[in-house]
Amino acid sequence: MVEKVKAKFSVERNKKQVLQEKLKEKNKESNDLQKENQLLRDENKMLRIKLDQLEEEKRKERKASQLLQEKYTMRETQFNERIDKEIEKLKELLENLKVIAQKHGYFNSLDGLNLERESDDNNFPLP
Repeated sequence: MVEKVKAKFSVERNKKQVLQEKLKEKNKESNDLQKENQLLRDENKMLRIKLDQLEEEKRKERKASQLLQEKYTMRETQFNERIDKEIEKLKELLENLKVIAQKHGYFNSLDGLNLERESDDNNFPLP
């Protein structure tokens, strides 16, 4: 009977050792998984920080691009206004030239600029 109890005790001890070994393995696996999980969290955190930095950089680039576009549009408008003013000045000069040419007989309104005088104006001889 003592042998039977010893055998049963030995079997129970072996079962307990096997279970303890399995528990140690599971604990080790759990610890490894926790470490891996923590590494993944850290990596995720770093990636989020990098993403935030990239999004901020993207916002800055968009703002800079918008400012450049506004500056370009403003300069283009100013340039067009200067061109329009110059065109108006040239039109005025052309009108003045037409008036002067008419006064001196070099201009026939139907023919445009005429290099020959329409009248004999001795005050302004041909060159």
